[in-house]
Amino acid sequence: MSEPSKRTFRATQTWYTDADKYWKGVPASVNGMLGGLEFVHGPDVRDSLKFIDDLAAAPGQSMRLGYACDCGAGIGRVTKHTLLPRFDKVDMVEQNRAFLDAAGQQYLKDEAAAGRVCNMFDVGLQDFVPEEGRYDVVWCQWVLSHLTDADLVAFLRRCARGLAPGGAVCVKENLASKGYVVDEEDSSVTRAASVFERLFKSAGMEIVQTRAQTGLPPGIFAVGMWALRPKPGAANPEIAKAYSDVRDDKNETTWLLLTFEDGKKDALVVGHTGTGDIEEMKAHLKQDAAAFGYIRVTMSNDDLSKRTKFVLISWIGQDVGTMRKAKLSVQKSDVTSVLSNFSIEIPASEPSELAADDILTRLRKAGGANYDRQASNY
Repeated sequence: MSEPSKRTFRATQTWYTDADKYWKGVPASVNGMLGGLEFVHGPDVRDSLKFIDDLAAAPGQSMRLGYACDCGAGIGRVTKHTLLPRFDKVDMVEQNRAFLDAAGQQYLKDEAAAGRVCNMFDVGLQDFVPEEGRYDVVWCQWVLSHLTDADLVAFLRRCARGLAPGGAVCVKENLASKGYVVDEEDSSVTRAASVFERLFKSAGMEIVQTRAQTGLPPGIFAVGMWALRPKPGAANPEIAKAYSDVRDDKNETTWLLLTFEDGKKDALVVGHTGTGDIEEMKAHLKQDAAAFGYIRVTMSNDDLSKRTKFVLISWIGQDVGTMRKAKLSVQKSDVTSVLSNFSIEIPASEPSELAADDILTRLRKAGGANYDRQASNY
């Protein structure tokens, strides 16, 4: 039975086992998956397909349509009608083994035989760990209501690590008008949009697209859709820590260099840090590699007028390939959302373009108008 909205939500000790018992009593049919509201199937599929199309076509995006994961898949209604029309292959995650058996033996028998439905994981989302870098989309529809707030945040963090470069987590859920609405019958909680967005933020995810489901009749919950991507640095907290260290004038670290992780063409990691000047950083720049550098520079006209400035360096070696160069402009916007406070940016492809005296001259000409330490919120 649904209750009035609550400002907070605390799950019972039997939260997950109660939900499991409920779904074991639900028939393995489309109507069963939709809680007796089979009439929402058409509008649901229509809007979901458009949501994927718009996400894939968004300017500056690099999402592929190769491998999707259907979380809370049931018998595979979403897999069959939303994901397989757009993606080459789909994995299914569903804790009810009977639903997966119905999918493999009946509802998705042909698709499974053709190798388009691959793995079927019979596990709850609170325990599901996606393989790192596997999925272009992790699709979560009408299932996150069964997770506690803490488990939802932890699940999204694991999903972030499971995304391929350019991938996204797509969430489609019922919405309360405010707070939480708890349903004791199926052990679920309906959250307000503001609650979801707070939890997304806690998980280190940023919203890159959002829509409201259309075509539903009055009298039922509204439905919201979000596409989420990890905030730059969120999936790799070492980047955020290294940036914080360089920004802290009490820390010995004066520079960092973001490089591309071996075997993951688009994954940036902290390749090097140091306590010296630009010459020390330059020793780690390679002609066959691209990198982003961030360095703390102390300027002074005399002993009484020392000022700290920060410089962003976009390094593209002379031997860097065409594909890497083409992707850097997109990646740079992600980098600058983390390495956000700097006075000047210097693009360079030769070490001679990063002479210490030249950097000081450019900083003086810039006048420190942009993002200097004294004017920032740091």
